[in-house]
Amino acid sequence: MFDSRCVEKFSKTYSYGFMTQLLSSMAGICVVMVQVSQDASSFKSVRLVTSLAFFFAMVIQLAIQCFTGNELTIQAERIADAVMESKWEKMPVRLRRLLLVTMMRAQRPLHLTAAGFAYIDNTCFLSILKAAYSYYAVLSQKQG
Repeated sequence: MFDSRCVEKFSKTYSYGFMTQLLSSMAGICVVMVQVSQDASSFKSVRLVTSLAFFFAMVIQLAIQCFTGNELTIQAERIADAVMESKWEKMPVRLRRLLLVTMMRAQRPLHLTAAGFAYIDNTCFLSILKAAYSYYAVLSQKQG
């Protein structure tokens, strides 16, 4: 039988880790953007190449995490529809009850969260990139 507490346990276990990851990704991306802008004068610099590689690795890692959270939400929304499209009326009563419980749980949205601060999805990914760029813009103005 589907244990709805599993979702809550997963969320409680990983939500602060997700929050730490999102904040460190935002800070890391911002710092690397500052580093790249300082090293941009020398296009053949090893430091520029490594900074760009680190920048892309940070963005890809963040994208994987956020896109996976988004896909989880989308797939969870489809569970109730999948149960309704099954041949549930031909199933034994005991199984119908389990499907009913599954459908009732599927009515509540399922999201990975970063300590309740933000949903980990595509919107979160874009927000982090925008915030990192905003911080970069402020830092680059202060240095100039």
